[in-house]
Amino acid sequence: MPIMNGAKVMEQHSYELSSDFTAEDGTPAAWAPNMPSHWGLESNKLLLDCKPNIYNALDLSGDDSLLAVVLGKSIYIFSVADLQLREELVGHTEDIQTVIFAVKHHAGHTLISSTSSTVIFWELNDKGEDLNAKEAIDTDDIAQSALESVLRELKCEFVSEASNSLTSDFKIGLAAAGAQKELENKIVLKGSLGNFGSDVFSRDGEYMFTLSNNDSTQQGMREEDLLPCIEVRNAETKEVIHRLKGHTDAVMWIGASPDSKKLATVAWDGTVRIWSLRTGFCLHTFGSFGGQMWAGAWSPNSQYLAFTQNSPKTIIYVYNSETAEEVSKYTGIKSWARSIAWSPDGKYLASGSQNAAVVVYDPMTGEEKKKWEHKFGIENERMMKGYLATDCVQFVGSKLIFKTTEGTIELYDFNSNLKSQFTGGPEDKVDSTVCDGLKVSHDGSFLVSVDADKAVRFWKL
Repeated sequence: MPIMNGAKVMEQHSYELSSDFTAEDGTPAAWAPNMPSHWGLESNKLLLDCKPNIYNALDLSGDDSLLAVVLGKSIYIFSVADLQLREELVGHTEDIQTVIFAVKHHAGHTLISSTSSTVIFWELNDKGEDLNAKEAIDTDDIAQSALESVLRELKCEFVSEASNSLTSDFKIGLAAAGAQKELENKIVLKGSLGNFGSDVFSRDGEYMFTLSNNDSTQQGMREEDLLPCIEVRNAETKEVIHRLKGHTDAVMWIGASPDSKKLATVAWDGTVRIWSLRTGFCLHTFGSFGGQMWAGAWSPNSQYLAFTQNSPKTIIYVYNSETAEEVSKYTGIKSWARSIAWSPDGKYLASGSQNAAVVVYDPMTGEEKKKWEHKFGIENERMMKGYLATDCVQFVGSKLIFKTTEGTIELYDFNSNLKSQFTGGPEDKVDSTVCDGLKVSHDGSFLVSVDADKAVRFWKL
Protein backbone atom coordinates (compact mmCIF):
# COMPACT_ATOMS: atom_id res chain seq x y z
CA MET A 1 0.00 0.00 0.00
CA PRO A 2 1.44 3.44 -0.91
CA ILE A 3 2.35 5.75 1.96
CA MET A 4 1.56 9.47 1.87
CA ASN A 5 3.20 12.21 3.90
CA GLY A 6 3.66 15.96 3.69
CA ALA A 7 6.81 15.74 1.59
CA LYS A 8 5.19 13.44 -0.98
CA VAL A 9 2.09 15.62 -1.12
CA MET A 10 4.17 18.67 -1.97
CA GLU A 11 6.21 16.70 -4.50
CA GLN A 12 3.11 15.45 -6.34
CA HIS A 13 0.97 18.54 -5.89
CA SER A 14 0.00 20.69 -8.87
CA TYR A 15 -2.43 23.58 -8.71
CA GLU A 16 -5.56 22.81 -10.69
CA LEU A 17 -9.21 23.47 -9.87
CA SER A 18 -12.29 21.40 -10.60
CA SER A 19 -14.55 24.28 -9.55
CA ASP A 20 -13.94 28.02 -9.19
CA PHE A 21 -15.90 31.05 -7.99
CA THR A 22 -18.49 32.69 -10.21
CA ALA A 23 -20.83 35.67 -9.99
CA GLU A 24 -24.56 35.13 -9.35
CA ASP A 25 -25.18 35.08 -13.12
CA GLY A 26 -22.53 32.40 -13.64
CA THR A 27 -19.77 34.71 -14.91
CA PRO A 28 -16.41 33.15 -13.96
CA ALA A 29 -14.31 35.13 -11.51
CA ALA A 30 -11.44 37.03 -13.13
CA TRP A 31 -8.00 37.75 -11.70
CA ALA A 32 -7.59 41.05 -9.90
CA PRO A 33 -4.80 43.29 -11.27
CA ASN A 34 -1.27 41.92 -10.70
CA MET A 35 -2.63 38.54 -9.65
CA PRO A 36 -1.68 35.82 -8.93
CA SER A 37 1.19 37.03 -6.76
CA HIS A 38 4.13 34.73 -5.97
CA TRP A 39 6.67 34.56 -3.17
CA GLY A 40 9.22 37.28 -3.68
CA LEU A 41 6.54 39.90 -4.41
CA GLU A 42 5.35 40.19 -0.80
CA SER A 43 5.51 43.62 0.82
CA ASN A 44 7.75 42.30 3.59
CA LYS A 45 9.24 39.02 4.79
CA LEU A 46 10.55 37.71 8.07
CA LEU A 47 12.80 34.62 8.10
CA LEU A 48 12.45 32.25 11.05
CA ASP A 49 15.34 30.35 12.61
CA CYS A 50 13.52 27.03 12.48
CA LYS A 51 10.59 25.39 10.77
CA PRO A 52 7.14 26.63 11.77
CA ASN A 53 5.64 24.83 14.74
CA ILE A 54 2.83 22.41 14.00
CA TYR A 55 0.28 24.90 15.36
CA ASN A 56 1.63 27.89 13.39
CA ALA A 57 0.04 30.23 15.91
CA LEU A 58 0.41 33.96 15.36
CA ASP A 59 -1.50 37.14 16.12
CA LEU A 60 -1.36 40.89 15.58
CA SER A 61 -1.88 43.42 18.34
CA GLY A 62 -5.07 45.46 18.18
CA ASP A 63 -3.24 48.43 16.67
CA ASP A 64 -1.37 46.15 14.21
CA SER A 65 1.98 47.36 15.57
CA LEU A 66 3.22 44.04 16.99
CA LEU A 67 3.33 40.48 15.65
CA ALA A 68 3.47 37.45 17.95
CA VAL A 69 4.78 34.22 16.38
CA VAL A 70 4.91 30.86 18.14
CA LEU A 71 7.85 28.53 17.66
CA GLY A 72 7.48 25.47 19.86
CA LYS A 73 7.49 26.52 23.51
CA SER A 74 8.50 30.15 22.85
CA ILE A 75 6.77 33.27 21.56
CA TYR A 76 8.65 35.86 19.52
CA ILE A 77 7.42 39.44 19.46
CA PHE A 78 8.31 41.50 16.38
CA SER A 79 7.69 45.11 15.47
CA VAL A 80 5.54 45.20 12.33
CA ALA A 81 7.10 48.48 11.22
CA ASP A 82 10.70 47.23 10.97
CA LEU A 83 10.39 43.46 11.75
CA GLN A 84 12.88 43.82 14.60
CA LEU A 85 12.69 41.22 17.36
CA ARG A 86 11.43 42.96 20.49
CA GLU A 87 11.11 40.06 22.92
CA GLU A 88 11.30 36.30 23.32
CA LEU A 89 8.71 35.05 25.81
CA VAL A 90 9.72 31.84 27.58
CA GLY A 91 7.70 30.08 30.27
CA HIS A 92 5.68 27.27 28.74
CA THR A 93 7.00 23.72 29.09
CA GLU A 94 4.81 22.30 26.31
CA ASP A 95 4.30 23.35 22.70
CA ILE A 96 2.08 26.42 22.48
CA GLN A 97 -1.18 25.96 20.59
CA THR A 98 -2.78 29.40 20.73
CA VAL A 99 -1.62 32.99 21.11
CA ILE A 100 -3.86 36.06 21.10
CA PHE A 101 -3.62 39.73 22.02
CA ALA A 102 -6.32 40.97 24.36
CA VAL A 103 -8.37 44.04 23.51
CA LYS A 104 -6.30 47.03 24.51
CA HIS A 105 -7.75 48.91 27.49
CA HIS A 106 -4.57 50.49 28.82
CA ALA A 107 -1.06 51.46 27.80
CA GLY A 108 0.91 48.53 26.47
CA HIS A 109 -0.47 45.15 25.41
CA THR A 110 -1.68 41.94 27.05
CA LEU A 111 -0.85 38.70 25.25
CA ILE A 112 -2.42 35.35 26.17
CA SER A 113 -0.83 32.03 25.23
CA SER A 114 -2.10 28.51 25.77
CA THR A 115 -0.88 24.92 25.67
CA SER A 116 -3.18 21.97 26.29
CA SER A 117 -2.80 22.49 30.04
CA THR A 118 -1.64 26.05 30.82
CA VAL A 119 -2.71 29.61 29.98
CA ILE A 120 -0.22 32.45 30.56
CA PHE A 121 -0.80 36.22 30.49
CA TRP A 122 2.09 38.39 29.32
CA GLU A 123 2.15 42.15 29.96
CA LEU A 124 4.08 44.02 27.27
CA ASN A 125 4.90 47.69 26.84
CA ASP A 126 4.09 49.53 23.60
CA LYS A 127 7.40 48.36 22.12
CA GLY A 128 6.50 44.70 22.80
CA GLU A 129 8.94 44.22 25.68
CA ASP A 130 7.99 42.04 28.65
CA LEU A 131 7.24 44.31 31.59
CA ASN A 132 7.89 41.50 34.08
CA ALA A 133 10.92 39.92 32.43
CA LYS A 134 13.48 38.26 34.67
CA GLU A 135 17.23 38.33 34.10
CA ALA A 136 18.10 35.59 31.63
CA ILE A 137 19.94 32.51 32.90
CA ASP A 138 23.23 31.80 31.12
CA THR A 139 22.72 28.04 30.76
CA ASP A 140 26.11 27.48 29.08
CA ASP A 141 28.18 29.03 31.88
CA ILE A 142 26.13 27.52 34.69
CA ALA A 143 26.11 24.05 33.11
CA GLN A 144 29.89 24.16 32.61
CA SER A 145 30.45 25.35 36.17
CA ALA A 146 28.14 22.62 37.51
CA LEU A 147 29.99 19.95 35.52
CA GLU A 148 33.38 21.13 36.77
CA SER A 149 32.08 21.13 40.34
CA VAL A 150 30.81 17.55 39.99
CA LEU A 151 34.12 16.37 38.53
CA ARG A 152 36.07 18.03 41.36
CA GLU A 153 33.82 16.40 43.94
CA LEU A 154 34.17 12.96 42.35
CA LYS A 155 37.88 13.51 41.74
CA CYS A 156 37.62 11.98 38.27
CA GLU A 157 37.35 12.84 34.62
CA PHE A 158 34.60 11.96 32.14
CA VAL A 159 35.25 11.04 28.55
CA SER A 160 34.01 13.72 26.18
CA GLU A 161 30.81 11.82 25.24
CA ALA A 162 29.74 11.46 28.86
CA SER A 163 30.76 15.03 29.63
CA ASN A 164 28.72 16.38 26.72
CA SER A 165 25.72 14.27 27.73
CA LEU A 166 25.83 15.51 31.32
CA THR A 167 26.24 19.12 30.18
CA SER A 168 23.25 18.74 27.89
CA ASP A 169 21.17 17.37 30.77
CA PHE A 170 22.20 20.30 32.94
CA LYS A 171 21.15 22.75 30.22
CA ILE A 172 17.73 21.12 29.85
CA GLY A 173 17.14 21.32 33.59
CA LEU A 174 18.34 24.93 33.72
CA ALA A 175 16.09 25.91 30.80
CA ALA A 176 13.09 24.42 32.63
CA ALA A 177 14.07 26.29 35.80
CA GLY A 178 14.47 29.50 33.82
CA ALA A 179 11.04 29.03 32.26
CA GLN A 180 9.48 28.67 35.70
CA LYS A 181 11.35 31.73 36.95
CA GLU A 182 9.90 33.75 34.06
CA LEU A 183 6.39 33.01 35.35
CA GLU A 184 6.95 34.95 38.55
CA ASN A 185 4.63 37.99 38.68
CA LYS A 186 2.58 36.59 35.79
CA ILE A 187 -0.98 35.27 35.82
CA VAL A 188 -0.94 31.54 35.07
CA LEU A 189 -4.13 29.49 34.79
CA LYS A 190 -4.56 25.74 34.61
CA GLY A 191 -6.50 24.76 31.52
CA SER A 192 -6.56 25.78 27.88
CA LEU A 193 -8.23 28.00 25.30
CA GLY A 194 -10.66 26.75 22.66
CA ASN A 195 -9.77 25.46 19.18
CA PHE A 196 -10.81 26.07 15.57
CA GLY A 197 -11.33 29.81 15.77
CA SER A 198 -12.85 29.81 19.25
CA ASP A 199 -13.45 33.11 21.00
CA VAL A 200 -11.27 33.98 23.97
CA PHE A 201 -13.22 37.15 24.81
CA SER A 202 -16.77 38.37 24.33
CA ARG A 203 -17.21 41.25 21.90
CA ASP A 204 -17.93 43.73 24.70
CA GLY A 205 -14.69 42.73 26.44
CA GLU A 206 -16.47 41.77 29.67
CA TYR A 207 -15.98 38.01 29.59
CA MET A 208 -13.12 35.60 28.95
CA PHE A 209 -13.38 31.84 28.30
CA THR A 210 -11.10 28.97 29.31
CA LEU A 211 -11.45 25.19 29.43
CA SER A 212 -10.54 22.70 32.14
CA ASN A 213 -10.58 18.88 32.20
CA ASN A 214 -10.95 18.99 28.43
CA ASP A 215 -9.34 15.67 27.60
CA SER A 216 -11.52 13.33 25.54
CA THR A 217 -13.52 10.61 27.29
CA GLN A 218 -13.50 8.30 24.27
CA GLN A 219 -11.05 5.98 26.03
CA GLY A 220 -13.21 5.87 29.15
CA MET A 221 -15.82 7.98 30.93
CA ARG A 222 -14.71 9.97 33.98
CA GLU A 223 -16.47 11.03 37.14
CA GLU A 224 -18.72 14.08 36.76
CA ASP A 225 -16.34 16.45 38.54
CA LEU A 226 -13.59 15.51 36.05
CA LEU A 227 -15.64 16.09 32.89
CA PRO A 228 -14.99 19.07 30.56
CA CYS A 229 -15.85 22.46 32.03
CA ILE A 230 -16.13 25.85 30.34
CA GLU A 231 -15.01 28.63 32.68
CA VAL A 232 -16.53 32.06 32.09
CA ARG A 233 -14.22 34.63 33.65
CA ASN A 234 -14.21 38.33 34.34
CA ALA A 235 -11.89 39.54 31.57
CA GLU A 236 -10.28 42.14 33.82
CA THR A 237 -9.78 40.20 37.07
CA LYS A 238 -9.62 36.69 35.51
CA GLU A 239 -11.90 35.44 38.32
CA VAL A 240 -14.33 32.65 37.40
CA ILE A 241 -17.94 33.84 37.16
CA HIS A 242 -19.59 30.65 35.88
CA ARG A 243 -18.50 27.04 35.48
CA LEU A 244 -20.52 25.58 32.64
CA LYS A 245 -20.90 21.81 32.90
CA GLY A 246 -22.92 19.30 30.91
CA HIS A 247 -20.70 18.18 28.05
CA THR A 248 -19.41 14.62 28.46
CA ASP A 249 -16.56 14.75 25.92
CA ALA A 250 -13.98 17.30 24.78
CA VAL A 251 -15.24 20.78 23.86
CA MET A 252 -13.88 21.73 20.45
CA TRP A 253 -15.25 25.26 19.92
CA ILE A 254 -16.42 28.14 22.09
CA GLY A 255 -18.10 31.22 20.64
CA ALA A 256 -19.76 34.28 22.17
CA SER A 257 -22.67 35.81 20.28
CA PRO A 258 -21.90 39.21 18.73
CA ASP A 259 -24.26 40.89 21.21
CA SER A 260 -22.26 39.28 24.08
CA LYS A 261 -25.40 37.77 25.64
CA LYS A 262 -24.95 34.08 24.82
CA LEU A 263 -22.19 31.52 24.59
CA ALA A 264 -22.22 28.49 22.27
CA THR A 265 -20.14 25.35 22.86
CA VAL A 266 -19.56 22.53 20.38
CA ALA A 267 -18.30 19.18 21.64
CA TRP A 268 -17.34 15.65 20.72
CA ASP A 269 -20.24 14.29 22.78
CA GLY A 270 -22.48 15.02 19.79
CA THR A 271 -24.19 18.05 21.30
CA VAL A 272 -24.14 21.82 20.94
CA ARG A 273 -25.19 23.99 23.87
CA ILE A 274 -26.32 27.60 24.19
CA TRP A 275 -25.65 29.31 27.52
CA SER A 276 -26.63 32.63 29.06
CA LEU A 277 -23.50 34.65 29.77
CA ARG A 278 -25.33 36.65 32.44
CA THR A 279 -26.67 33.71 34.46
CA GLY A 280 -24.57 30.75 33.30
CA PHE A 281 -27.75 28.73 32.64
CA CYS A 282 -27.95 26.34 29.69
CA LEU A 283 -30.68 27.77 27.46
CA HIS A 284 -30.73 25.06 24.78
CA THR A 285 -29.07 21.76 23.95
CA PHE A 286 -29.00 20.74 20.27
CA GLY A 287 -28.55 17.02 19.65
CA SER A 288 -27.29 14.48 20.29
CA PHE A 289 -26.44 14.25 16.58
CA GLY A 290 -24.79 10.85 16.92
CA GLY A 291 -21.25 11.91 16.06
CA GLN A 292 -18.44 14.33 16.82
CA MET A 293 -19.19 18.05 16.52
CA TRP A 294 -16.24 20.29 15.68
CA ALA A 295 -16.68 24.00 14.98
CA GLY A 296 -19.22 26.82 14.98
CA ALA A 297 -19.97 30.39 13.93
CA TRP A 298 -22.56 32.96 15.02
CA SER A 299 -24.57 34.99 12.54
CA PRO A 300 -23.83 38.74 12.68
CA ASN A 301 -27.24 39.44 14.28
CA SER A 302 -26.70 36.82 17.04
CA GLN A 303 -29.89 34.99 16.06
CA TYR A 304 -28.46 31.95 14.30
CA LEU A 305 -25.70 29.49 15.05
CA ALA A 306 -23.95 27.40 12.41
CA PHE A 307 -21.99 24.32 13.50
CA THR A 308 -20.35 21.29 11.93
CA GLN A 309 -20.64 17.56 12.43
CA ASN A 310 -17.78 15.48 11.07
CA SER A 311 -18.73 11.91 11.94
CA PRO A 312 -20.17 9.59 10.85
CA LYS A 313 -20.60 12.07 7.96
CA THR A 314 -20.05 15.78 7.46
CA ILE A 315 -23.12 18.00 7.94
CA ILE A 316 -23.27 21.74 8.51
CA TYR A 317 -26.32 22.83 10.49
CA VAL A 318 -27.87 26.23 11.07
CA TYR A 319 -30.11 26.57 14.15
CA ASN A 320 -32.17 29.43 15.51
CA SER A 321 -30.55 30.18 18.88
CA GLU A 322 -33.78 31.62 20.28
CA THR A 323 -36.31 28.96 19.25
CA ALA A 324 -33.84 26.01 19.13
CA GLU A 325 -35.27 25.05 15.72
CA GLU A 326 -33.24 23.75 12.80
CA VAL A 327 -33.15 26.28 9.97
CA SER A 328 -31.09 24.39 7.37
CA LYS A 329 -28.41 21.80 6.87
CA TYR A 330 -25.85 21.26 4.13
CA THR A 331 -24.51 17.79 3.27
CA GLY A 332 -22.48 18.55 0.14
CA ILE A 333 -19.07 18.40 1.86
CA LYS A 334 -17.52 14.95 1.79
CA SER A 335 -14.77 15.46 4.37
CA TRP A 336 -14.18 17.21 7.70
CA ALA A 337 -15.30 20.83 7.93
CA ARG A 338 -13.62 22.69 10.77
CA SER A 339 -13.52 26.29 9.53
CA ILE A 340 -16.74 28.21 8.86
CA ALA A 341 -17.67 31.89 8.66
CA TRP A 342 -20.66 34.15 7.99
CA SER A 343 -20.51 37.09 5.61
CA PRO A 344 -20.94 40.43 7.43
CA ASP A 345 -24.44 40.88 5.95
CA GLY A 346 -25.51 37.38 7.01
CA LYS A 347 -26.35 36.46 3.43
CA TYR A 348 -23.73 33.73 3.02
CA LEU A 349 -22.08 31.00 5.05
CA ALA A 350 -18.70 29.70 3.89
CA SER A 351 -17.03 26.49 4.93
CA GLY A 352 -13.62 24.95 4.31
CA SER A 353 -13.01 21.21 4.33
CA GLN A 354 -10.35 18.53 4.55
CA ASN A 355 -10.47 17.79 0.80
CA ALA A 356 -9.32 21.27 -0.30
CA ALA A 357 -12.71 22.76 -1.03
CA VAL A 358 -14.61 25.88 0.04
CA VAL A 359 -18.38 26.00 -0.33
CA VAL A 360 -20.55 29.12 -0.02
CA TYR A 361 -24.25 28.59 0.57
CA ASP A 362 -27.43 30.26 1.74
CA PRO A 363 -27.67 29.66 5.51
CA MET A 364 -31.46 30.00 5.48
CA THR A 365 -32.06 27.34 2.81
CA GLY A 366 -28.84 25.30 2.63
CA GLU A 367 -28.67 26.01 -1.11
CA GLU A 368 -25.17 25.96 -2.55
CA LYS A 369 -24.22 29.28 -4.16
CA LYS A 370 -20.51 29.07 -4.97
CA LYS A 371 -17.81 26.43 -4.82
CA TRP A 372 -14.03 26.44 -5.03
CA GLU A 373 -12.45 22.99 -5.21
CA HIS A 374 -9.00 21.60 -5.85
CA LYS A 375 -8.70 18.99 -8.60
CA PHE A 376 -6.86 15.80 -7.74
CA GLY A 377 -5.42 13.22 -10.07
CA ILE A 378 -6.68 9.66 -9.88
CA GLU A 379 -3.41 8.31 -8.44
CA ASN A 380 -3.32 8.62 -4.64
CA GLU A 381 -6.42 10.86 -4.77
CA ARG A 382 -7.90 9.67 -1.49
CA MET A 383 -4.66 10.08 0.44
CA MET A 384 -3.86 13.44 -1.17
CA LYS A 385 -7.26 14.74 -0.09
CA GLY A 386 -6.42 13.76 3.47
CA TYR A 387 -3.46 16.17 3.49
CA LEU A 388 -4.84 19.13 1.54
CA ALA A 389 -7.37 21.10 3.54
CA THR A 390 -8.76 24.63 3.55
CA ASP A 391 -8.40 26.54 6.83
CA CYS A 392 -8.69 30.09 8.19
CA VAL A 393 -11.96 30.72 6.29
CA GLN A 394 -13.03 34.31 7.01
CA PHE A 395 -14.77 37.33 5.55
CA VAL A 396 -13.18 40.77 5.49
CA GLY A 397 -15.93 43.03 4.22
CA SER A 398 -17.00 41.66 0.84
CA LYS A 399 -13.86 39.52 0.55
CA LEU A 400 -13.69 35.81 1.39
CA ILE A 401 -10.19 34.70 2.42
CA PHE A 402 -8.85 31.22 3.14
CA LYS A 403 -5.61 29.23 3.10
CA THR A 404 -4.84 25.72 1.87
CA THR A 405 -2.42 23.44 3.70
CA GLU A 406 -0.07 23.44 0.70
CA GLY A 407 0.44 27.13 1.46
CA THR A 408 -1.70 29.04 -1.02
CA ILE A 409 -3.84 31.97 0.16
CA GLU A 410 -6.98 32.61 -1.87
CA LEU A 411 -9.15 35.73 -1.86
CA TYR A 412 -12.48 36.26 -3.61
CA ASP A 413 -14.36 39.58 -3.74
CA PHE A 414 -18.15 39.10 -3.93
CA ASN A 415 -18.72 42.68 -5.10
CA SER A 416 -16.26 42.75 -8.01
CA ASN A 417 -16.14 39.00 -8.85
CA LEU A 418 -12.36 39.30 -8.80
CA LYS A 419 -10.00 36.79 -7.23
CA SER A 420 -6.50 37.13 -5.80
CA GLN A 421 -3.89 34.57 -4.89
CA PHE A 422 -0.67 34.62 -2.85
CA THR A 423 1.46 31.52 -3.30
CA GLY A 424 4.86 30.04 -3.99
CA GLY A 425 6.01 29.92 -7.60
CA PRO A 426 7.14 26.84 -9.56
CA GLU A 427 10.71 27.34 -8.33
CA ASP A 428 9.66 27.54 -4.65
CA LYS A 429 10.00 23.99 -3.38
CA VAL A 430 8.91 23.04 0.13
CA ASP A 431 8.77 19.60 1.71
CA SER A 432 5.92 20.00 4.19
CA THR A 433 2.34 21.19 4.43
CA VAL A 434 1.22 23.92 6.82
CA CYS A 435 -1.89 24.43 8.94
CA ASP A 436 -3.49 27.73 9.83
CA GLY A 437 -0.91 30.50 10.21
CA LEU A 438 -2.93 33.32 8.63
CA LYS A 439 -3.92 36.65 10.15
CA VAL A 440 -5.59 39.68 8.55
CA SER A 441 -4.77 43.08 10.03
CA HIS A 442 -7.50 44.77 12.03
CA ASP A 443 -7.73 47.60 9.51
CA GLY A 444 -7.97 45.11 6.62
CA SER A 445 -4.98 46.58 4.77
CA PHE A 446 -2.64 43.56 4.89
CA LEU A 447 -2.39 39.92 5.87
CA VAL A 448 0.38 37.87 7.50
CA SER A 449 1.11 34.23 6.75
CA VAL A 450 3.45 31.61 8.20
CA ASP A 451 4.77 29.53 5.30
CA ALA A 452 6.51 26.16 5.04
CA ASP A 453 9.80 27.67 3.81
CA LYS A 454 10.48 29.13 7.30
CA ALA A 455 9.19 32.58 6.35
CA VAL A 456 6.50 34.92 7.62
CA ARG A 457 5.16 36.98 4.72
CA PHE A 458 3.23 40.25 4.65
CA TRP A 459 0.87 40.89 1.73
CA LYS A 460 -1.00 44.11 0.95
CA LEU A 461 -4.74 43.75 0.36
